[in-house]
Amino acid sequence: MNESAAENLSIALNQAGYPVTIKRKVEGCNQWNVESQIEASPIEVTAQSLVESLVKNFRTKEKKLRNA
Repeated sequence: MNESAAENLSIALNQAGYPVTIKRKVEGCNQWNVESQIEASPIEVTAQSLVESLVKNFRTKEKKLRNA
């Protein structure tokens, strides 16, 4: 993912209560790495519902900030 996507994912994870432990550029390329601690099974973490809830949560809070 690029830097902007990494930043957005970091914000969404933090807002959802999953603190980001690492966010950095991958050495030797233009990709970014984001790591967080989520207490769930690998299946739960990769489930579409978790990803959708992170995106929805981020967009809702972003919209509220713009309208404030």
